[in-house]
Amino acid sequence: MGKYVNMKLSDLRKQERGLFGNLLLAKLEAQLILHQNQNYIDENENIVEPIVTEYFEKEVELTVDAFIIFLTNEKIHWTIAELKASVELEKLFTTGNLGIKTLVKNVKSPTPTSYGGVINGQGTGAGEVVERLDMKKDGGSHGGSMRAVGHAYVGENDIVPDSDTREIKNNFTKVKLYKDKIPKELLK
Repeated sequence: MGKYVNMKLSDLRKQERGLFGNLLLAKLEAQLILHQNQNYIDENENIVEPIVTEYFEKEVELTVDAFIIFLTNEKIHWTIAELKASVELEKLFTTGNLGIKTLVKNVKSPTPTSYGGVINGQGTGAGEVVERLDMKKDGGSHGGSMRAVGHAYVGENDIVPDSDTREIKNNFTKVKLYKDKIPKELLK
């Protein structure tokens, strides 16, 4: 026999319950309505209070199992309606050169030289960075270690203008519920 067998409806109502207990309570509440409709009374003319039977416990046990099998089916995915999550960047780099104003190596000399007036030195002007920007969380070629703080938004209330993450029914978000991650006390 299970822990609920022979428990009266009034006692079950007082219990702290999880999914299993709530399903049992639903069955007994429904059975109470049946007793009232059929005028099922005891020797004192009171409606007979439903009690938990082995039959009810077994039915609820199999119902809980059916819910878990359904909810953990690999074909079932839920779309996130709204998400705000911290983002930690692991690596940031460019795949090509950057065309920006910078200190340049080759500066036109104001005095003629045997190299056509171009000398190596420092100055300002339009130039091109000739190596890719390479940054990592734990240190890269530029700027030491990288630190970044941001947020990712998904859903109708995405604050990023014209974001593709506003699509309500999308294929790029999934949430899974793993059976072994459901706390056992929530199922009793």
